[in-house]
Amino acid sequence: MNPGDKMRVAILRVTPKPPWRQVAFLLGLSTVTRHRDGWRKARIETLAGYAGLSPAEATRARNEVAARGLIEYRPGLPGGAAFYRITVPGIGGGDS
Repeated sequence: MNPGDKMRVAILRVTPKPPWRQVAFLLGLSTVTRHRDGWRKARIETLAGYAGLSPAEATRARNEVAARGLIEYRPGLPGGAAFYRITVPGIGGGDS
């Protein structure tokens, strides 16, 4: 299994019955290129598009998964990209 598939399986394991927006957000975020330091940079509008969510719904999902400890989130400048690190248990390769 390749690392991307392992990440997606781990995301689905730790989110057994959450609102779909949380799963969609995490899967969308997993498609963003991870930098060597483990952080991913993306605008909420981009993540919303990847996840099939509205920007408001993606923002809600981001706040929910951050509160659950499944991601670390650092806001960017207003209207700019933010920084994310996936912390889902069971994911290797610098994201856990």
